[in-house]
Amino acid sequence: MLVLARYADPRISQALLKSYPDYDASSQTQARRVLFTRQTWALAFLRLVDQGKLQAGELDLQELTTLNSLGNKTITGLTAKHWGQINQSDSQHKITEIRRVRFLLKHPGNAERGSQLFQKQCATCHQLFGTGNKLGPDLTTANRGDLDYLLESIIDPSRFVRKEYVSSVVVTRDGRVVTGIIKVDQPDQIRIANNKNELTTIRRDDIEEIHDSPVSLMPEKILKQLSEQELQDLFAYLQRPAPKKD
Repeated sequence: MLVLARYADPRISQALLKSYPDYDASSQTQARRVLFTRQTWALAFLRLVDQGKLQAGELDLQELTTLNSLGNKTITGLTAKHWGQINQSDSQHKITEIRRVRFLLKHPGNAERGSQLFQKQCATCHQLFGTGNKLGPDLTTANRGDLDYLLESIIDPSRFVRKEYVSSVVVTRDGRVVTGIIKVDQPDQIRIANNKNELTTIRRDDIEEIHDSPVSLMPEKILKQLSEQELQDLFAYLQRPAPKKD
């Protein structure tokens, strides 16, 4: 389904919106990812939600951020109306979350179980001890021993983004919007990776505009879905000393 985002044919959005109520949860997620690549399609979806013809449902923060990055005041307003205001400077909320997680980490976890959680939650973008991908910073040499540093980096990822990991917003001539890290920059095309490390190729001739995103590609609130035991296990692995080289 995701390949449909490449085409500007309005019949695509019409078909997706018509079938959307009949899709299962996974297919609805994929449909939204297609619809949210273009202002007109995203706006059509949000207006149907506003009219009560589609259920608002749960959107993750990355989806809400994608909607806001489209730069349309009506879209931003409808997003805030149905899912709340996306405020990148919600410092009090983040301070509260840091305190919550720090309190839960008062008991040690199991690093072996934590390594499995790392593979599921983090390895798509980060590498640790030679395992995982390098879409984001390699955590092996990061300041992992400092718990406050780790918590702030995970819970408030947009507070500081190193320049080599600043994501780009690419707007094509037919209105498509793609956000991610530019991995390949060639005279005739670019290849951009989203936060799932999925690559999209865009021809230079099709690009209308490229600008930096003020938001980290790393989604927020990823720790909220973890239980107390899972948090303890994950941080036990994240803070494990690097294995000694022979």
